[in-house]
Amino acid sequence: MDLTSGESFDGVLSRQWNGNAGSFAVAFSAQSPQGVSSWGVRTGD
Repeated sequence: MDLTSGESFDGVLSRQWNGNAGSFAVAFSAQSPQGVSSWGVRTGD
């Protein structure tokens, strides 16, 4: 993943079970070479 600031991250995209919603959600986690971590999940449609 490349940010508009020029930083690059390596990571994974996966489906994870959301027990509260009773369905799968798309989630990602990534880390830059400097050790900065980022994660997120798509909610809703």
